Amino acid sequence: MTSLPSSANAKLIRIQGLATDSRDAATSAHRRITEIKYALATDEVKREDVDKLHAEMERLERVRTDQNARYSVLAGLATALTAWHRSVSPHVEIVMAKPVVAKTARGETIADAVERIRSEIKGRRSKLNEIRNAPRPKSALKAMAKGYVAELAKLGSPRVTTARGTFDVSFASEAAYGFGPRRVSELLAWLDPERFEKRIVEEIAAMPEPTLVLTDDEKAKMVAETSEELDRLERVEEALIEQAHAQGQEILRRDNASPLAVLGVRLRRSNEEAA
Repeated sequence: MTSLPSSANAKLIRIQGLATDSRDAATSAHRRITEIKYALATDEVKREDVDKLHAEMERLERVRTDQNARYSVLAGLATALTAWHRSVSPHVEIVMAKPVVAKTARGETIADAVERIRSEIKGRRSKLNEIRNAPRPKSALKAMAKGYVAELAKLGSPRVTTARGTFDVSFASEAAYGFGPRRVSELLAWLDPERFEKRIVEEIAAMPEPTLVLTDDEKAKMVAETSEELDRLERVEEALIEQAHAQGQEILRRDNASPLAVLGVRLRRSNEEAA
């Protein structure tokens, strides 16, 4: 497994430790609640202390709820970071990334800035998903139809046998068992490829116009640009969270935050020069 830089590894260990702290705090609160309930049930408590103990139980319930929620987020994040680390190819080096400068807007708190950035991240992720799912232009689909029909026709051609003076034509498919819809398409394409292609092109033309259509080159370019912007936003979010922590304010990270951003690293190929 590719090793993490020492500072990134220390951060991962710190996040794992925070998760453990939350779990232990929730467990401790639960244990204390149980002890108070037992004391109240056995009449070992003075009458004047009953209300105080009920109030303490309510406080401990809040602590337990908060710490369980905190543990859930931190443990999920720690698990995601570890899984990502294990998934990195041994042929790729993990190196520290250049620190990102994050600033709040005028009159904006760090917490407000984090929420603003998270909203932008959500928007970029939605855009990236839209780009990746965008169909090709109809002109490209029509061009692809020609090759598709030619391939079907090739698979639909019969096998003629004339050995030992016999003559036989077999349309049995060697690629699959049975005679399904795919085989019907192959035979139709072989019988009349021009007409078959024409009907497919007509179906393409009748399709509703999508909001976004992209050629393969356009899609690759937009995916790269949007992914780069998303990476920048994720790193800005992490920088703001670190600023808040330095000021004694805790802002929980998202359990689906970018591992690269949280750990402050990037991936470098073996043939890539050091930044």
